[in-house]
Amino acid sequence: MVRVRVRVKYGLGYVLGLGLGFGYGLGLGCGLGLGLGYGLGLGLGLGYGLG
Repeated sequence: MVRVRVRVKYGLGYVLGLGLGFGYGLGLGCGLGLGLGYGLGLGLGLGYGLG
């Protein structure tokens, strides 16, 4: 009984981890693109403001 429960718990954790990992990977990819664009804009804005 306990063994089955543990297996279910591990299975849920695995699926949850997989889903979170996938979502995190997607978010990271989008965040990286946005961050690069933002950093570029910020750098240009700062350079323009200082120059």
